[in-house]
Amino acid sequence: MLDRVIERYEDAVVADSENVDAWIGLSAAVCQLYFRSPAEFEKIAERAVRCAERGVEMSPDYWKSWAQLGVARAFYGEAQLAESALLKALEFAPNNSNAHYYYAAYLSSMNTRRDEALATVQRALEINPNNAAARRLQQKLLIL
Repeated sequence: MLDRVIERYEDAVVADSENVDAWIGLSAAVCQLYFRSPAEFEKIAERAVRCAERGVEMSPDYWKSWAQLGVARAFYGEAQLAESALLKALEFAPNNSNAHYYYAAYLSSMNTRRDEALATVQRALEINPNNAAARRLQQKLLIL
């Protein structure tokens, strides 16, 4: 199924190379390849970053392109660049629950920033109390 999803996104960027959402989706789908082939992590992460960068190049004011670039860079191990991209997403969408969730998820990977992650995920839930992913992250953070 993942191969078909990636194929569809690849078809979409071939059909319209200016389709920002297709580039973002391709980056996100490529990240999932890690679970199939962890040994190919570096190659997978490089491709995910390239696709997300393409989205940012085409639409530098679109929060989703910055958020996916942050996710891809975090996946690649580029922590500072990941955080910068996720903060840029928040800058463009300060009242978006998912933008706060992505940043909180990033912060939650660092024990020293747990309180900051909790505050950020709580902001995501203030904006949208029905954000299920944010609710799960909040529960995880409260348990830890």
